[in-house]
Amino acid sequence: MDGSTTVDWQRLEERVASLEERSSAGNASTREGVSLVVFSGDLDRVLASLNIATASAATGTPTSVFFTFWGITALLDRGRAPGKSIVERCFGRLLPRGARKLKLSRLDMGGVGRKLMLSELRRKGAPGVEQLMSMCAELGVTFRVCEQSMTIMGIRSEELRDYPNLEICGAATFVESATSSASSLFI
Repeated sequence: MDGSTTVDWQRLEERVASLEERSSAGNASTREGVSLVVFSGDLDRVLASLNIATASAATGTPTSVFFTFWGITALLDRGRAPGKSIVERCFGRLLPRGARKLKLSRLDMGGVGRKLMLSELRRKGAPGVEQLMSMCAELGVTFRVCEQSMTIMGIRSEELRDYPNLEICGAATFVESATSSASSLFI
């Protein structure tokens, strides 16, 4: 060094200590929980999401699933709500109405692939979407539904399935949950 730079060692040590404190507070080992985002309304992706959620919750890990845009269709269970705009009614007619109507992301082949998949699930004793949702409820998994997506797509809360741990919230609530979780997954 040429002597023109002086180091404030005390200030530097304070900054390092502050960074270490923030780093350990944000360390995944001090976090717990799993947060999943279900963006897709495809049967295979919803099955995978719920399978991960039940596995996570079965280990005692706090688990939440945030359904947004097309993923919300897995939660549709009741008749259409009255008083919708033309665009909202169009969405309602075009979107699958619940878990039993979801299509495969690939090889759906006009519903034949879906029927084959569901048949194989039953034949091999694997749970379907409905059973996985029941398991999630028993295990205390929180389902969060994106309020903005519901508004855009014209989905009303009365059209959603009954689920004991269901919250309608904004993306900020998911982000808050995800930042305190050890792991976040986008499906």
